Amino acid sequence: MRYLYLFILPIVLFAYNDSDMDGVEDAYDICPNTSFSELVDAKGCSVHSLVSLHHYDIIAGLSYGQRDQYTLQENDSYTASLQLDYYYKNFNLQLNLSTYGFEEERGMNDTILGAFYQYSLTQNFSLRLGASLILPTYETGLNNEATDYAGSSELIYTLDKHSFFGGFSHTFVNDKDVDDIIYNDTNSFSLGYAHYFSSQFYASGAYYYSDSIYQNIASIENASAYMYYGIDEHLFITFSYALGLSDSANDHYIGLRFGVYY
Repeated sequence: MRYLYLFILPIVLFAYNDSDMDGVEDAYDICPNTSFSELVDAKGCSVHSLVSLHHYDIIAGLSYGQRDQYTLQENDSYTASLQLDYYYKNFNLQLNLSTYGFEEERGMNDTILGAFYQYSLTQNFSLRLGASLILPTYETGLNNEATDYAGSSELIYTLDKHSFFGGFSHTFVNDKDVDDIIYNDTNSFSLGYAHYFSSQFYASGAYYYSDSIYQNIASIENASAYMYYGIDEHLFITFSYALGLSDSANDHYIGLRFGVYY
């Protein structure tokens, strides 16, 4: 009898089919092809996802420029940065910290805390809105240690592996004028194109323009290139380069960042 049982057992096992491996036999599964990360009911339909809607990343980077972004003086400067992101569905909360160094001077740049939300307008168009606090953690001695505020919007059009984007932002500068230094609110905008070569690699190019916070100082203009490469599911690296198109911009800017996403 033992031998008969061993002969019948494989026949019983092969008669059971569960193509999406959700624990419900195909003959009774009214929701076929559910994701492996889904919890299902007795009918095979999703009731809960095991994949969290909450995500985070930490991005650390180093960059080199040739101009102090606050005093606009020409100096070979190096910046170490740390960016922290929290994502929930279409919402993103972001914190940017950075330190600078040039010649014998070292210090901390302003700290930026931002919140963003991306709306899907159509299948191809999306709109990303944002608001930021620019906290005065950089001291210049020029009486510009007030908290500033910024609002931004970016329109994105995506078609297959192509993406076109344009953005606008306005910064409310609350610093008080001192001597012959007069501060202005600023407007900035950008236009660009990105191409997705694969799910792990994409590159983009963009034009950027911004008013100077100082009255009677030339606006900042540059052309930039950006590349992203995903090493694996959690690790990624980015490279950026900008060519200055105005006297107030860095002649050359190079940045390299490493990130962890989870």
